[in-house]
Amino acid sequence: MSPVDKFKKLSSANKAIVIIVFVIIVIGIGTAGYFFTFNPDENLSQEESSAAELVNGVPGPCSYTPYGEKCHLGTRTITEIKGDRVESITAYGYVWNFNIDNSHMPLHAPVKLSSIGRYSQPYGPCYQDDNCDFDTRGTYENRDGERIEIITVGGRIWIYNITRDQEMIVAGKSLNNFPEFSQFGAPCYSSSVVANECEAFDTLDIRTEIWDSAQQIREGDGRKVQIVSITRGDAIWDYEIEKIDSWKSISDVFGEKISDLPRYRKACSDVTCSFDTRAYTETRNGEPLESTTYGEMIFNFPIHDFDAKVNYDIDYEDTQVVELINVERYF
Repeated sequence: MSPVDKFKKLSSANKAIVIIVFVIIVIGIGTAGYFFTFNPDENLSQEESSAAELVNGVPGPCSYTPYGEKCHLGTRTITEIKGDRVESITAYGYVWNFNIDNSHMPLHAPVKLSSIGRYSQPYGPCYQDDNCDFDTRGTYENRDGERIEIITVGGRIWIYNITRDQEMIVAGKSLNNFPEFSQFGAPCYSSSVVANECEAFDTLDIRTEIWDSAQQIREGDGRKVQIVSITRGDAIWDYEIEKIDSWKSISDVFGEKISDLPRYRKACSDVTCSFDTRAYTETRNGEPLESTTYGEMIFNFPIHDFDAKVNYDIDYEDTQVVELINVERYF
């Protein structure tokens, strides 16, 4: 019996389900859908969440691992969209989005990065590159409530204002041309001296901290500061975001060795240590959390300080360790 004949024999309800699944997959592959844009002006409706259940079981990022190799997540960011936490992963040239607060439900089938308009447009990171992939990717909400996306590939950086119609603010600018990255001790200092392209970053993630006294925080007067944290190899740099394309280095964490920081002792059993991805989020109870992948492991580092600042000098006993192979949605 042909597929058409089988379809004709289905009940009206089952036919509707087949058609809906087909439409969802086509939309996901062809247009990348709403969930790619991280647009806070859109709604994560119950209807969309229910429809997403129909594509549950789609292949996760680790199912794309080349034969004989171990799974490697390229980038991982966790963003809140209308009250739901969405985990977004890029790997092997594709992107996945999972709704953490809806049983980690996949929101669409995997989509090629090169098929997403803002990435494939002229001067975008995937322009004329059908197999493009990202080294780092992070998103945050600026002081004006706009969603900003930062991407690095090789020695270049792209910045998008997702809220403003996915406007490309920085189009493949050389990392060497950012004074913050080329100053002495910064990640691109040595390459800028000899006029070579800056080496690719391993991770770039953004978190929000509150820099004021406990009393000010209790009274709601604490100053919120957005931090860009970058790692490459066994080194880490933290920057305060002043403007979208202007960051200020933080002297306390500027080129420190990751393996020397007590916070990362459980992840860095080796003399040298490098991370694949880092993402900041909150638990269901509102507790801030740093989730990092290194090799085939996920390390969830708690942030217990009252003012929600990352303390690199504390080795937390309740750090959670999970193997990637045990995360069902990745496979």
